[in-house]
Amino acid sequence: TWGQFKFFSMDPSLSKVLTPVAIFGAKSDVKPNVVFIDDQRLFYVAGNNIIEMRVDEKSQKISATIEGSEGITAIAINREGTFLAVANRTDHGMITIYTIKTVNKEAVLKRKVNLTTEEHTAKDYISICFGNEAKTKTLISLGGPPDYFLISWSWVADKGKIEAVQMLRGTNSIYSVSINPTPPGADVVVTGNNTFRYFNLNGLSIVRQEI
Repeated sequence: TWGQFKFFSMDPSLSKVLTPVAIFGAKSDVKPNVVFIDDQRLFYVAGNNIIEMRVDEKSQKISATIEGSEGITAIAINREGTFLAVANRTDHGMITIYTIKTVNKEAVLKRKVNLTTEEHTAKDYISICFGNEAKTKTLISLGGPPDYFLISWSWVADKGKIEAVQMLRGTNSIYSVSINPTPPGADVVVTGNNTFRYFNLNGLSIVRQEI
């Protein structure tokens, strides 16, 4: 949806609705702050907005404005470019999955499902990534301190579900999670300050592997 800003004057007939047409500057503390839809289009985060940029036309469009959160902390796109995940800072953190459809060469985002849990005390997710299977409906998230919950999510229609949880409390500061990009690999790596941990997604469990 497009963000709208209303300005009111003493005379109601002079009230104006302004719709932003361009926002510049990528939010530097989002991981990552840019993801590619295809070789000519990308999404980046500016403020609480998801911006689509067309490289070939040198144009941009505000694809989504995230309301009711304290800020976007992470984004991810699946390998087919059909799902976008946006992590938001809230009381318990929330990840919103959007479907991506192309209409008149523009990406249209439609909210599909919200993923959240009250099991951890962190307000945000610091890193997220999609599973590597074709047409996957699996997402891996890494929550912030102090719990550093590593969670495997799935969803059907508009219902989200936690498949597996691994708490990494007591470790050094952790910054990111990544998954083996080659199917059918289920290898997950968590990295941070003096930290490199290797896990395997095994059904309904996240099993740490010694390396």
